[in-house]
Amino acid sequence: MVNDVSLPKVSVIVPVFRDSARAALAVKALQAQSYPTERLEVLLVDNDVKPDHVLTSFQSEILQVVHAPEGFSYAARNAGASLAQGSLLAFTDADCIPEPDWIEMGVRQLLRHGYDLLGGEIDVFCERNTWAALYDRAFGLHQEDFFERFGGMATANLFVRKQAWQDLGGFDARLQSGGDFEFCRRARAAGASLGYSAQARVRHPARDSWAQLCGKVRRVGGGIADTEFQQCQSARKQPNFWRGFVKPQLRDWWRTLVGGNGAEALPLWRRPILLIMRILLQYRLALAIDEAVTNRCRVKTTL
Repeated sequence: MVNDVSLPKVSVIVPVFRDSARAALAVKALQAQSYPTERLEVLLVDNDVKPDHVLTSFQSEILQVVHAPEGFSYAARNAGASLAQGSLLAFTDADCIPEPDWIEMGVRQLLRHGYDLLGGEIDVFCERNTWAALYDRAFGLHQEDFFERFGGMATANLFVRKQAWQDLGGFDARLQSGGDFEFCRRARAAGASLGYSAQARVRHPARDSWAQLCGKVRRVGGGIADTEFQQCQSARKQPNFWRGFVKPQLRDWWRTLVGGNGAEALPLWRRPILLIMRILLQYRLALAIDEAVTNRCRVKTTL
């Protein structure tokens, strides 16, 4: 991309928590962006209590390390965004590897369509072909699905105009999970325009163990309980609440059986195993939501 002073300055914000090895790969990919260096800054936000001195070795003319130990990842993103000098904020995660034209494509699509928020695609790849990794690739991070079905997008690949971020008051720093979807819902309610681009892409490694999948489910369940507490409190007592989680959607069956995403490495007769995993983890999600709501009710009662 030709350097043009009319191009907006972009601030890339990457929260990091005890993952300097992955962050090194992200930094390398960000340093190789096609977007003009003069119009780019990167803020690595160290979210650990004790500063990670490995991260400070990444500092350069365009990269700054910020120590923000208070709160979860959304608090870290807020800390980075508050220091950003760019008029556009580009959020990704420490374990993501942006494609060389990620920023260029994201900026181009956002400006062309006049969006306030733009989500890009997240390509999940398997480092090991475990059942968990194949499952995560099939069902883990489908940004277009998120946008179409839920009206939200993950901060693993999200562009936001800084003015819109400021007007909305940033992310809800209290949330451990689901803060990106909550932010997008507030943006829609405020009249902001949201879009999706398949051209602005980052790569994300699949979770490759059952424990990692269950850990994600617990975090997501807690996030849903926090952001939709009243709805979950009443809905969880209804049979349809549980039935809705364990009933695979038609798109899940089709995507898996035809060998889409993570299933192409498997023979046809083994692909239904991913659907069984889907049912089990969806049921685990329902339990996680129920547990989180129960705990929050108990806290409210004791206060």
